[in-house]
Amino acid sequence: MNEIAQRLFAALVPDPAATPPDPFGFAPPPLPPSDPAVLAPLITELQGNLLNLDQIRSFPTRRLTVDSLKRLQSVPAYQALRGADASLRDGASGLPLDEQALLDDLLARITRAITPYFDR
Repeated sequence: MNEIAQRLFAALVPDPAATPPDPFGFAPPPLPPSDPAVLAPLITELQGNLLNLDQIRSFPTRRLTVDSLKRLQSVPAYQALRGADASLRDGASGLPLDEQALLDDLLARITRAITPYFDR
């Protein structure tokens, strides 16, 4: 399930640095969707995966969602990251040490993604 989500998000919100260059220099790097009809449900799905709402998401999937929300460069995606940061911090107490370490890493990744968020 996590691998499917990772592949889907990587296809919908491509990483320009991971895209092979066009040998002729004609094709611009792929851009994430900007249509609100696509963007709103995509952000909702990314945030749900980041928060692990179904309790089956791995930390690599959750880290990928942070990167995807950062690449979207939109106010709703920024708000989703800020909301997820607050929710994750609120639920952080009482976790086992190994999960706490992974959550700390995830929170640090979110902080880097939103500070600053807009870079284009």
